[in-house]
Amino acid sequence: RGDSRKIDAKAARENAEKLAGNWSTSRRSFSNFLSITDLIGQTEIALGEDGELVVPAMTGLDGQPRKWVAAGPMLWRDANSHEMLGAKVVDGEAVRFSLGSIAPIIVWDRTPWYRDASWLLPLVYLSLAVLLLTVIFWPVRALVRRRYGSKLELERRELLAYRASRIGAVAILAVLIGWAVAISMMFENLNLLSSSIVPVIIILQILSIIAFVGGLGVMLWYAWTVWRRSGGWKATWKAKLWSVLLVISALAVLWVGLLYHLVDITPNF
Repeated sequence: RGDSRKIDAKAARENAEKLAGNWSTSRRSFSNFLSITDLIGQTEIALGEDGELVVPAMTGLDGQPRKWVAAGPMLWRDANSHEMLGAKVVDGEAVRFSLGSIAPIIVWDRTPWYRDASWLLPLVYLSLAVLLLTVIFWPVRALVRRRYGSKLELERRELLAYRASRIGAVAILAVLIGWAVAISMMFENLNLLSSSIVPVIIILQILSIIAFVGGLGVMLWYAWTVWRRSGGWKATWKAKLWSVLLVISALAVLWVGLLYHLVDITPNF
């Protein structure tokens, strides 16, 4: 039974601040590629203008976010129902919370910083944009050069690295699209959550190792050739900046692949 002791506004705000951030549900996959759903499914807790607890993902019967009212130390009550939200604190830090109605089966744990979607998702979106623009502008620039009869003035080694980086961008995006299609199909048709999909998953995992690890390798190679290019910063800063963005993008994709078991060889899910 919840503690109904009242707390003052300052204490209520301090308690709510301890819960602010992203949280991951205990009812999810942990050790296989389906864990990627945690990246886009984390629960965010924030503070309202008056220091109240705001959990946008947890709505009431009216479809609106519940209005949580402080009911005790690390305990809140939904103003429009009997639902309670309570949190566990260890060494002054909130590490877990749950709702009274589902606490026996589902809890939310603090998402580690290296998995936190608040910074990881924007980085992934930026990385995808960089890779996509790289793929789009590769043929566009080639057509423009052909139209005006110009050539790509690069030495042989840098030209090879340039082409390899573009092929790497294509490979990374293609594999990510493959994962997105496969996982979407599995959730749309639960019959695919069986051994019938295993060959596809194994192929995607092998391709992920090749594309993500190899992609980072060619991006580093390309960046190395660009930064060794003569001509001064004024003439090369755009290429150097883009080469760094490509390295960061490939590294971000590999980081996600390692965290969420896309870069793995296992049929278990």
